[in-house]
Amino acid sequence: MIKAVLATRRGVIPKHLHFHDPNPAIDWDRLPLQVTTDLTEWPRRNGRPRLAGVNSFGISGTNAHIVLEEYVSPDTAPGKQYQAAGCAQMSAVSLPADVAQLPLPEQEMGPRKIRFLPLSAKSEYALRELAGRYLSWLGEPAGEMAGEMGGDGAVPEPLLADMAWTAGAGRSHFEYRTGIAFHDAGSLQERLRELAETGEVAKSRPVNKVAFVYTGQGSQWAGMGQALYESEPVAKAVLDHCETVFRDERGTSLLDVMFARAGTEGKLGDTAWEQPALFALECALTALWSSVGIRPGVVMGHSVGELAAAHTAGVFSLQDGMRFACARGALLSATEPGAMSAVFAPAPQVAAEVRAANKLSTGIGVNISTDNGTHQVISGPVDEVETIMKRLEAQGTRARRLNTAKTFHSALVEPALDALETSLDGVKTGPPSLAVVSNLTGRVVKSGQALDGTYWRRHAREPVAFARGVGTLAELGVDLVLEIGPHAVLAPMALSA
Repeated sequence: MIKAVLATRRGVIPKHLHFHDPNPAIDWDRLPLQVTTDLTEWPRRNGRPRLAGVNSFGISGTNAHIVLEEYVSPDTAPGKQYQAAGCAQMSAVSLPADVAQLPLPEQEMGPRKIRFLPLSAKSEYALRELAGRYLSWLGEPAGEMAGEMGGDGAVPEPLLADMAWTAGAGRSHFEYRTGIAFHDAGSLQERLRELAETGEVAKSRPVNKVAFVYTGQGSQWAGMGQALYESEPVAKAVLDHCETVFRDERGTSLLDVMFARAGTEGKLGDTAWEQPALFALECALTALWSSVGIRPGVVMGHSVGELAAAHTAGVFSLQDGMRFACARGALLSATEPGAMSAVFAPAPQVAAEVRAANKLSTGIGVNISTDNGTHQVISGPVDEVETIMKRLEAQGTRARRLNTAKTFHSALVEPALDALETSLDGVKTGPPSLAVVSNLTGRVVKSGQALDGTYWRRHAREPVAFARGVGTLAELGVDLVLEIGPHAVLAPMALSA
């Protein structure tokens, strides 16, 4: 039977709704609606919350309409449930298939250190007015909220969490937008006051297609992901699963090294640790974005970042992808040392210098490892790379050594390629479920192209076609590029590629 309730984030308030026929002269039988005078069955909606409209049908000029949504208990709601850190409610989340099977942490998570309040309206004036209303709410608590205040009258953390969550996930987002990052009520009030008076307001443009671009090596830093691990259940679930796989493969902890815990032996700058750490973090970030309804239509990685991109597209499972990242990192870590350098010159000029130097070389030569658009990356033996750098610098071209002792996408990785290819033997790889822009071609992976061991062998050896990949994103109609990784490395390059 129908039970009318008003559902709020803080609880459920019963409301008795009475219906009567205000105008018997209306031919209700011919209208596509029903005036209910008795308890009536509320049709099910295939697991989704049921909705009902209540209209006054006033004949005095007032026509009030209320839309009611069925209250669904967190214990019975469909989908994966988790409690956002410091948030009063349990929220259903939408996760990728293999991630949705992971057990979420049972222990209470720590509070988020920084929260985000999105604000939007249909005009700049209305947006500033909205900021003012939030200020009033924070500064003059009344009614139901007054009982929630602390002794000093401050807004408690759970209410701030509910406010931010509701503004992001429970409200419409209009074309005039801004957002406020805050860590407590005081910092929020300060920013709201600035916005209400003189703050910047931007008019948004429609976003039809989002690309996730996954960062490669060099972006890591000790402690990356730790705040997410301690405050975000979805991210923690993914990182815990990757930790289990890593322990099975290596017999030690990856998270200890990622979070720079005392007594760890590994170094995050070592490729053997760096590559699986990046894969784990990027998969955790992807799942976290997915949990709030943001999923990509296109994915692209940079070098090892393409592993996480492939997992997002469903090419292999989280477990198999993590095993492959462990194997790839260990194999490339064991290759001969060398040097890599970023050369800030057009691709044809760099290619000509490399060809000329390799003709004079008695060694294995230098390779172009990456075309990033504004700069090229060369790699090879230390002395040969430095020789080319000196020649370029003498011509007025800037060149900078990269902070790595390994030479990815060069001839020096070739001794590891056989083992890298066979490390995927027996691993089930499927066709991408969404567009994957390949590092090999800078184009979308074609239908029927297998992303198997042979593909990843070439991927480790051949240059990264990043600049061409950015062009492909534009051709695909991508409106927004979201970088998935520990640092903003690719986004600036994408803007100038």
